[in-house]
Amino acid sequence: MNFWRYAQLTLPSYLLVTVAFAQTPATPTAPAGPARGADRQHVREVQGTLEALALDPGPVDGVMGPRTRAALTRFQQREGLSATGTLDEQTRARLAARKQQHVVELQKALKSMGLDPGPDDGMMGPRTRAALLDYAKAPAPSPATPASQLVDRFKRAYDASLAQSP
Repeated sequence: MNFWRYAQLTLPSYLLVTVAFAQTPATPTAPAGPARGADRQHVREVQGTLEALALDPGPVDGVMGPRTRAALTRFQQREGLSATGTLDEQTRARLAARKQQHVVELQKALKSMGLDPGPDDGMMGPRTRAALLDYAKAPAPSPATPASQLVDRFKRAYDASLAQSP
């Protein structure tokens, strides 16, 4: 097939696509940056768990920034998961399991200090929150005990999610 015959067959298709593209308004894309609403709260919870694991996700602010991604990668490596730095289903499940373990430890520590967080079920329910708030209102023990250090560490890590609960 010679060039002119080829050009006659393809030129109308090319023009059609070019005109259609030129007339289609640009689709706005959401700017990269902080997540919105529930997504942002979920990222805060993930950051809190990573903080409790001493993985330095940066501020617990709901933004999936480079420090949070790096902390996720370290967590995934530690847990033997695919180290992608993203919140895939396996990573979400493993983080949820670690958070549940933290809450059980927290509940046991609160009980050892004479507070009533409810059963050691790993759920940050109203009784656990109330016990943690009661702990926060009381003067800090002197000297610090292992239980008080654990409660302080987890309170700092999960403070964002505690502040938004009843």
